[in-house]
Amino acid sequence: VSVFAPVRSRAADPRANRISFAQALAIAMRQSRVIEAAEYSREEAVDGADEARGEMLPKIDALENFSYTDNPTQVFSNLLNEQEFTAGNFAVDQLNHPGAKSNFDTVFRFSQPIFAGGRLFARFERAGLSASAAKWRTVRVRQQVAFAVVRTYYGAVLDEQRVGVVERALASARAHLAQARNLFAHGMAVKADVLRTNVLVGTLEQEQIAARNGMMVSRAVLAHVLGDEDHPLAPEVSPPELTAAAAAPM
Repeated sequence: VSVFAPVRSRAADPRANRISFAQALAIAMRQSRVIEAAEYSREEAVDGADEARGEMLPKIDALENFSYTDNPTQVFSNLLNEQEFTAGNFAVDQLNHPGAKSNFDTVFRFSQPIFAGGRLFARFERAGLSASAAKWRTVRVRQQVAFAVVRTYYGAVLDEQRVGVVERALASARAHLAQARNLFAHGMAVKADVLRTNVLVGTLEQEQIAARNGMMVSRAVLAHVLGDEDHPLAPEVSPPELTAAAAAPM
């Protein structure tokens, strides 16, 4: 079973590259936007669980402040904090009009939650359950995409085979019409045979149009499932494989 690569025309391109069903499934697993969205949701849930766990752990904060000021109160405080205060700083003029002073202040702060009424632990458990649920949702989404690949791939297979069957029937009907016209011209058949065959040709031509349109739609649907909407894909199988595919449960 194989699928051939991007085409734009209604007719199959025999020069196109072909991929197997297994390759189509691998493309869907790699490019499906549905799976990508599920993976992002799972990562978000895992990050939320890590964040909830982090709220229960000790924390160390490092703060660094810098100031440059000639505010008398701030300068007086900075001198005391830096243990640089001298007797000369008690001068009234120095106290009222100090020069501008720069100051670096480094603070390390340690904190540990002791009691929160069970709120932190409950949030941690809830986040863990959400992460687990997101994981299994991703598994389910992958299975759904795999099923969609099976359904659309073999649906496209059957639609292309339908086009082949109708086109072979149409070619046979046209040949029969030419023969009927030849026999009628030689007086060996009645006009009703020609008209009946002509109606059959017209019916098959309509079926050919419908079959080709259905084939293009099924290719577009398959491309959508594979996450590559710009490149419709067309399948091809041999008659025995077609029979097996049709008999397989969907």
